[in-house]
Amino acid sequence: MIQVTKGEISVGRAITQVGSLQAGAVVIFLGTVRAFLRGEKVKHLEYEAYEPMARKELVEIENEARSCSAAEKEPIIHRVGKLEVGKVTLFVVTGALHRKDAFLACAHVGDELKGGDLY
Repeated sequence: MIQVTKGEISVGRAITQVGSLQAGAVVIFLGTVRAFLRGEKVKHLEYEAYEPMARKELVEIENEARSCSAAEKEPIIHRVGKLEVGKVTLFVVTGALHRKDAFLACAHVGDELKGGDLY
């Protein structure tokens, strides 16, 4: 499940998308708007994206993460719009046979997004 949304992210619903009898590990990452950045107070963040292109990039990142680990599924939800401090901006869930693979896949997604063109 890849999603770009302006609405609130339903964490519980997204977690159920990963459920698998094969997954021995499920890793969840929530990216949130923090109150301070480089010593400056943050009031809000605004994310914009051309949805078709953002979805395409997220699918590529998901495929890369699965190829570099044994992750099974990887729902990625990226929120756009004006987001207040504390709001969830990114939600990633990885499921794999073993915890190392689940953590590696989740870290790959975060690293690619933070260093990529989506932010």
